[in-house]
Amino acid sequence: MKTFRLLIKREFFQIFKFNKILHGERKERKKYISVLCTMIVAFLIFAVYWFRNIYQLCLEFQSQQELLIYLIRPLVILSVFSVFLSTFMKGSGVLYSDKSIDILFSYPIKVRNIVFAKLFFLYLWGLAITFALLIIPLIRYELMSYDILFSILDLVQILFLPVIPVLLGVILGYVLYRKLGNFFQSGSYIRSILYLSLFIGVMAFMFFVFNNIDFDFLKALIEKEMSWNNNYGIFFSYESEAIILAFVMFLVGGLLVAYISKTYKSKCFRLQVFSKRKNAKKQLLKKSTKSRTLLKREMRRYFSTPIYVLNTMLGIVLLLLFTAYSFLKSDSVLNYVKIIGNLFGIENISVIFVFIVSLLIILSNTTYASISIEGKHRDILKSLPVSLKELLLAKYQLHLLLTVPIICITSLVLGSIYQMNNIELALCLFLPITVSAFVGILGLFLNLLLPNYEWENVTYIVKQSIPAISTVFLSILIVGGSLWCLIRFFNHSILIASYILGVLYLIFTIIVSLFLKRIETNF
Repeated sequence: MKTFRLLIKREFFQIFKFNKILHGERKERKKYISVLCTMIVAFLIFAVYWFRNIYQLCLEFQSQQELLIYLIRPLVILSVFSVFLSTFMKGSGVLYSDKSIDILFSYPIKVRNIVFAKLFFLYLWGLAITFALLIIPLIRYELMSYDILFSILDLVQILFLPVIPVLLGVILGYVLYRKLGNFFQSGSYIRSILYLSLFIGVMAFMFFVFNNIDFDFLKALIEKEMSWNNNYGIFFSYESEAIILAFVMFLVGGLLVAYISKTYKSKCFRLQVFSKRKNAKKQLLKKSTKSRTLLKREMRRYFSTPIYVLNTMLGIVLLLLFTAYSFLKSDSVLNYVKIIGNLFGIENISVIFVFIVSLLIILSNTTYASISIEGKHRDILKSLPVSLKELLLAKYQLHLLLTVPIICITSLVLGSIYQMNNIELALCLFLPITVSAFVGILGLFLNLLLPNYEWENVTYIVKQSIPAISTVFLSILIVGGSLWCLIRFFNHSILIASYILGVLYLIFTIIVSLFLKRIETNF
C-alpha cells in the first residue's frame, strides 16, 4: 500500500510539475508557480460560476422524475463522453509515454502496481469530471427522496460511472496511435488521414446516434416512464437493473484492467521503438523561397505526426459536424438556438451561431507544441540562415492555413442555411478568424515561454505539456469569458460589440506578438 501511495504521489507531482516547482531553478520555479496560480484562480472562478448556475437550474424542476429525465440523464451522457474523450486524447500518453518508465521497471516494483497507480490517477480525473457535472443535480435528487439506502446506491453508481470510459479511452487511444500507425507506417500522410477519418467517423456516429435517440427512442421512453411511478431508467433508478449495471461495469472494468496490466510492459517498449523509428524518403530538390520552404517543412512535420494531428483537429471536426448537422436538421438546431437565446435574452439569433463557431475553432490550435517539437533539431536550425521570426511566422501560418479556410466554408454554409444578412455573415467570418489568430499567437507565446526540448516521445509534448494544457485552458477562459461579457452587458447592441471584440482580439494578437521578442532567448 505504501508503494502504491508513492506511485500515486509520483504521478501527481509529474503531471502538475510540482517537482520543478519544489526543486527546479529559481527562474523555472517562478514560471511554473505563476502558471499554476493562474490556472487555480481561473478554475475557481469557473467552478463558482458553474455550480451557481447548475444549482439555479435544478431548482426549476419540481419532481424527481423531471429532474432525472431532463437534466441528470443528459449530464450522464455528457460526463461519459467527456471522460472518454479526455482519456482518449490524454490517457494513453499518461499511461504509456512516461519518460522514466525504464527506471521504474528496474526497481523491485510489480508492473501491476505501476499500472494501477497510473489508472487510478486517470480514474480520479474522470471522477472529478463526473462529480463536477452531476454532484449538484444528484444532491437535489436525493433531497427529494430522503432515503439513505437509495443515496448509497446512487453514490456507488456515480463512483462506477467513469470506470469504463477511462479504460476504453486509454485502450483505443493506444490502438489508434500504435497499431494502425504501425500498419500504415510506410506512408505517414496516409496514417494521419486514417486517424482523422476514424476520429470524424466516431464523432459522427456518436453524434447521430444521440440525435436519433433524442428524437425517436428517447421520446417514447419518456412517455413510457411518465406512466410509471417508480421506473426512472437504469442509472439512478433504485431498481434491480441499477445493481446489475453496477456489477457488469465492475466486472468489465476488472477484465479491462487485467488486460492493460498484462500487456503494459510490452506496449511501453513497442511505443518507444515506434516513436524512434524514422522512414527514409526520397525527395526531389526544387527551387523555392525561404518562407515557402519553412511552411512546407511545418506541414510535412505536422501531417507526418498522427498524434499531433489527432490532438489538434478536435475543433475543426466538431465544427464540420455541427455544420453538417445544421444542414440536415436545420429546424431542430434553430429551435435549440432559440431556447438558448431566450435563456440569455439574445434577440439576434445569428450571433449565437457566430459564438458557436468561435468557441469550437479554439479547440484546434497547432502552435502550442510547434516550438517544443523541434527538440534536438533546434541547434541545427540555429546554424542555418533562418531567423527566429521567419521560423515562428511559418508555424503561425500553418495554424491559420488549417483554421481560416474551415471558418470561411462553415460560416458561408451556416449563413446560407439560416439566412443571415450581410452584416451578420461578415461578423460570422470576422470574429472567428480574429479568435483563431489570437489563440494561435497565444499558443506560440506560451510554448516559447515554457519550451521542452528534452522530450523522448512526441506524445508527451502534444498531450501533457504545460503549454498544451495552458493554451487550451486560457483560450477557453479568455474567449468564453469575453463572449459571456457581451451577452451579459452588451445584449442590446451585441452586433456592434462583437465587431469591437474582434478588433480587440486583433490588438491583443499584435501585443502578444511583440512580447515574443522578449523571450526569443528561450529558443
